[in-house]
Amino acid sequence: MNLLERIKSLLPAKKKQAEAQEEQPQPVSAINEPATTPRKEKKSPDRFTVVSWSATAALVVALLGGTLYYKSTLPPVIVNVPAATEEASAGGTPQVPQPGAGAEGGGVLPSIFRKLQVKTNIPQRPRYKPELYRVARGDSMYRIAELYKIKSETILYVNEQLDDNPHSLRPGMELQIPPEDGLYYQWKDGDTFEAIAKKYFAEPDDIVNFPGNEIDLTDPKIEPGATVFIPGGSRELRNWAADLATAARGANTGTGGANAANVCGGGPVGAGFGWPADSHTLSGNAYGPGHLGIDIDAPEGSNVYAAGTGVVTMAAGGWNYGYGNVVQIDHGNNYVTVYAHLSAILVSQCQTVGQGAVIGLSGNTGNSFGAHSLKKQLAKLNPGGLRWFDSVGSTNDEALAWATEGAKDFSLVVADEQTHGRGRLDRKWFTPKGSAIAMSLILRPSAPMRPHLSRTVGLAALSISDACLTLGLSPKIKWPNDILLGGKKVAGILVETVWSGGEADSLVIGMGINTSRESLPPVESLRFPATSLEDELGHAPKREEFIFLTLEALAKWRNQMDGDGFIEAWQERLAFRGEVVQIRAGDDERISGILDGLDSDGSLRVRDEHDKIVSVRFGDVSLRPSA
Repeated sequence: MNLLERIKSLLPAKKKQAEAQEEQPQPVSAINEPATTPRKEKKSPDRFTVVSWSATAALVVALLGGTLYYKSTLPPVIVNVPAATEEASAGGTPQVPQPGAGAEGGGVLPSIFRKLQVKTNIPQRPRYKPELYRVARGDSMYRIAELYKIKSETILYVNEQLDDNPHSLRPGMELQIPPEDGLYYQWKDGDTFEAIAKKYFAEPDDIVNFPGNEIDLTDPKIEPGATVFIPGGSRELRNWAADLATAARGANTGTGGANAANVCGGGPVGAGFGWPADSHTLSGNAYGPGHLGIDIDAPEGSNVYAAGTGVVTMAAGGWNYGYGNVVQIDHGNNYVTVYAHLSAILVSQCQTVGQGAVIGLSGNTGNSFGAHSLKKQLAKLNPGGLRWFDSVGSTNDEALAWATEGAKDFSLVVADEQTHGRGRLDRKWFTPKGSAIAMSLILRPSAPMRPHLSRTVGLAALSISDACLTLGLSPKIKWPNDILLGGKKVAGILVETVWSGGEADSLVIGMGINTSRESLPPVESLRFPATSLEDELGHAPKREEFIFLTLEALAKWRNQMDGDGFIEAWQERLAFRGEVVQIRAGDDERISGILDGLDSDGSLRVRDEHDKIVSVRFGDVSLRPSA
């Protein structure tokens, strides 16, 4: 019995009886029969038909689902199609295996499945043009080379401003980074691929085939004056250490350098070498063709030792081709060692030294800025704590959180980069990496300080301006929270308060100072002209030194906040004092008049056109000469 017959047998017998009754017409009296019009008989659905089709549909769905599930469990198969045989390439008929004739035997090849991906994979395309890199404080040639997967000497080859000297690297410098190892060359009339390749130790075909040179392979030639890239090319780099004016340790030693003068007598001969510092970790450039030495991690002011026994043939300060304070030791065994960037020299020329003798103290190249050097710089001020960040959203936010956790008085938060810095009225403060000072100081108000908390902005302003004065600059304070140099903004201040029970528990003083040109935002985004310490001084000062000068001054002015001399000093440095100015105190209110000075609470006094003194205590105040 098939499935349909079974279903039919299960139907109730009443169905048959009902059908039989419907087939037999009932007698109706003709007298009582109403007049009607013919109508079609309405048939009810056949239950057997409905059940049978439903069962069929369910069966089909089950079969399809099982088939799809089975196919989804099959592993993907990669089909390798063999290349044409030699006979085929010569003009014969290529031998292509028939489907089913695989190595595993007969049968049809399974389908090749591809994994479904919602995200599109964009391949990394090769680079054929140079890329611009801006040097940040703390960078080294070795680090930049590692970043771009090229050799450090390649950077020296293509950047003339370095003058073959890795110590010429300075924050803010813009470097050309080629797509791979090699160098650029300006083509001259009469040059050939073979001659240029030989000159720079490269292959002619590499020059022709490099896509970035855009050479027509059907007619390879280069117009004079065009710049081409020579892949794998190299040249001899200048050894600046050989130019140091040293002395020879004795007659015919031959290790004093080309500039050596035979002024030192004989001495002991070195037998081996050891580490010249307590740390055995590299901190910057490694040894290579462009850097005939190694940079060793040594905190500023720590001991520097003689790597081997010998005679000091140089002990001199100055520029020295970027090496700064230098000591050189001739070891009498055809080796000399040079110790550069020292903060102090403790030996003299022609002095005999043994291995491990202290010859100087480690210095700073001016290219570093970090927690260790800053902590050492601030040790004299005895800060309550120091938190250092390579990158942070806002130093003020970090300081506010730290203050609520119980940070000690005079605790400091410093960041090398600030991604979401802010000024007054939540205006964005621009702090790119390695180019500015972004710091926030936590103060716990003392009893004498509490009645004068409104003077806190002036405390920070006087401190930053004092640091500028120490550097020989002439700062002005643009009320309430900006420092100007030459009429342009160099620093900004933001003071925020942590409250507890209606009283100020702590103050957070945020200070942002433009130290290098790279700290300046785009001109079109400026609300007021801006400048940097580098623009005003001709060089960027060390950030840790400027931080020290600022905090040293702040500690001094803090003890004078309750005196009249504090307001007088603040008032003397006001920008636009005695000039006609225009002040915007809110969206609609404008105040014009002569800037007269400050009230005792730090409010601004302006003498209006009726010779009346108006005090400005809050609002978005903008000071600019009205004419």
